[in-house]
Order: sequence, then structure tokens, then C-alpha cells
Amino acid sequence: WFGMFLAGSYLACFALIHYRILSLTEVLRNRILFTVAAVVIFLCLFFSNFILIHYTVTAALLGGTGFFLLATAPARDTKKETFVSMLPAIILLLLCYQVRTNVFFMMMPFTLVAFLARKTLYSKEMKKAFLNHLPAMGVFAGAFLLLFALNTLLYHTGEMKEYTRFNDARTNLYDFVLFHDSEPATLYYTSHGMTPEELPVYHRYNILLDESASPEKFDQMASYLKDTNQELSLSEKIRLAVSTYKARSLYPTEDFPYNYLAFAFYILVIAAIISNRKWYAFCQLALTFFF
Repeated sequence: WFGMFLAGSYLACFALIHYRILSLTEVLRNRILFTVAAVVIFLCLFFSNFILIHYTVTAALLGGTGFFLLATAPARDTKKETFVSMLPAIILLLLCYQVRTNVFFMMMPFTLVAFLARKTLYSKEMKKAFLNHLPAMGVFAGAFLLLFALNTLLYHTGEMKEYTRFNDARTNLYDFVLFHDSEPATLYYTSHGMTPEELPVYHRYNILLDESASPEKFDQMASYLKDTNQELSLSEKIRLAVSTYKARSLYPTEDFPYNYLAFAFYILVIAAIISNRKWYAFCQLALTFFF
């Protein structure tokens, strides 16, 4: 059932994006063009993912579709109509939180930019427009707090507490600190109880092959930089992040072809801003790029 939910989320996200684009397009020729483009993009980039659907990608799709719908929701005159128009975005963002919490919080800056991009907030009746958004904002905040409480109750107590601890430690090592395969790192890992046979298993992320895998072992490996005084300063982290972003964006890596698609997206957005003379949108684009 979980696989069916992930596959359904894929299809629902693309269907909602396609429907929103069609609703904003009146010319039949453009509708046909957008439909063909949407089908081609889906089949070329995402259809192969149905072989092995990953929950992280699904969470990103749910969150991305959510803030797209949020940014493009049409203006309404009443609180009820505004709430109804924003409801699909709210549901998708909450589903993103349920599928993977880390991805949801990474999406929050984008969601803020999407909300600030709404034209109705910059109209002559700004106060009324803001008040119209309050019910939707309140429902989103209330639902999030409820889900947060349920998540804490179900996954941070009882039998699930150890699983959550294991998963959090694994995420910290592989998604943030990273597993290092240099000679000093290898010496550090072996000096703290890991065998030479275990190192390739963890380096290739085949951790299910090691029955002794534990949160403590992940935490110990994650302490490598700290224990060897190799932690980077803030400025060094920024420089490393910029150089890594540049390398993964401009050269064929595991991110291909999404890295080139991201740059193509930025070029198209910049061209649209210049063509429509919406200069304020450069600030929103800069915030999106920064986050």
C-alpha cells in the first residue's frame, strides 16, 4: 500500500501542476503545447523512478507541488474562497511533512517565498488580502501542530523510539556529516571498533548487511571530524558549499540531468522577469536560489 501511495503521489503532483497551468492558459494552442511538454517531461525524467520509488523524492515532489500551487493560486475576494483555493497546497505540504520531516523543513523557505510571491499581497487592498489568507494560514499551522504531536507520540515513544533514533543517526551521518573514505578517516573508524570488512559495507551504504549497525555506531562515525579537530568554520563551510554546488551544477554527476534542468529553469525565469518587467521578482528568485 505504501508503494501505491508513493506512485499515486507522483501522478497526483503532475496532474495538479498540469491542471493549474491549463487553468492559467486560455489559448488552445498553448494548452496543447503545455500538455505535450508535461507528458514528455514526466516520461523522460520521472517515469523510470516507478521501478524504485524513493520516499525522499516523493516528499520533495509533494512539497514542490504544494508551494507551486500556493504561489499560483488565483486571487479571491472572501476568506472562504481564498481558503478553498489554497487547500490543495496545504494538503500537499502536510503530506510532505508526513512522508519525510527533513524534506518538509527544507521546503519551508521555498514555501515562504511562494507565499510572498502571491500578487494579491501587493495589491491596493493589501490589508484585506492578508486577512483573507489568515484562515488558511491558521488551518495549516493548527494541522501541522496536530501532526507534530501525533508524530512525537507515535514515533518517539515506545517500540518506535529506537527505530527513530536509528533513522535519525543514519540520516545525520549520510545526509549531513558524510562517510569519509580517506586514509585518516579509515584509521579513525578502525580505531573505534570497526573492522576492515565493515568499511566497504558502510561506504556503499549497504548497512542492512551489518546486523551490528546501531545508532551508537553511526554517531561514532559522525564524530570523526569533531574528534580530529577538522570541523570547518562558517566561512569555510560556505566556500565548500559554493564550490560543491558549482561542481554538481556544471558537470555531469549523479544529479544529471536535473542540474542542467535547474539552470535552464533559472534562465527561463530571468527571461520572463525581464520580458514582463516584474523587477521585484528578482528578490524572490534570489531568495529561492539562496535557500
